[in-house]
Amino acid sequence: MSKSNCNLPIGLFDSGLGGLTVLDKLRSWLPGESYIYLGDTARYPYGTKSPATLIRYARECARFLRCMPVKLVVIACNSASAIALNTLEEELDIPVVGAIMPVVRQAVKEDASRIGVIGTQATIGSNVYQRLLNKEVRPGFIKAVACPLFVPLVEAGMLEGDIVSAVIQHHLRGLKEVGIDTLILGCTHYPLLKKEILNYLNNEVKVIESAEAIAYEVERILGSMRMKSDAVSGTVAYYVTDEVSRFNFLAERFFEHGKVSASLIDLTDPVQTLSVVPSKAVGGIK
Repeated sequence: MSKSNCNLPIGLFDSGLGGLTVLDKLRSWLPGESYIYLGDTARYPYGTKSPATLIRYARECARFLRCMPVKLVVIACNSASAIALNTLEEELDIPVVGAIMPVVRQAVKEDASRIGVIGTQATIGSNVYQRLLNKEVRPGFIKAVACPLFVPLVEAGMLEGDIVSAVIQHHLRGLKEVGIDTLILGCTHYPLLKKEILNYLNNEVKVIESAEAIAYEVERILGSMRMKSDAVSGTVAYYVTDEVSRFNFLAERFFEHGKVSASLIDLTDPVQTLSVVPSKAVGGIK
């Protein structure tokens, strides 16, 4: 890759705020890189959508990012990773990093034996985590639980309190009863509820989340392909598809991003989308 292309940003997309947990970790590990973050806030939550709809949404997000252009795309969403990763890998001409395989590799390192996996209905229903964990980790026990109410709590800015505690108890009672030694947070929104989740589980489990595992994989790919930026510090640009003010407020409240000023885009309108993309943008779909 040419030196100028090495200094292109990394693109990330998610249905909303959850992917900011990944962005935070990437900025900590790779401060010289620049980033473009896309939150598809008009169409969250992704976890309740059909596979066909998720693939369509993921294609639109990834193509927008690729045309900016970016040098690598991170699917900062487990639901989209479970359903659309293979499609994006086939269609894009740059590396694509999903959220699931990096987590499975981390579970291998942790030598987990009794694993609980929590995620959206789309992620758990895909059986991707269960299949890969059984293949790569071969634990003695896996229990996967869909937690459809967690993402709406986070997107509403509710991270603690009686309602949050009740929802966590409702979704995780079964995991607590069977006993696990490792809990995989199979959604990038869930780390924002980590404190309350661990309180309910009496802090007795090892937690694996997507952000650190993804950051490790991105760093590995950039290094192996000689794609690292030579900048000392990078920049971040934010785009959302709805509710700009709410996104800005919650991003500043929950993350150390300083002042956040997201731009509004409509991914379903090619004319408006192209008007956002720099005129010198090149490359894209295979």
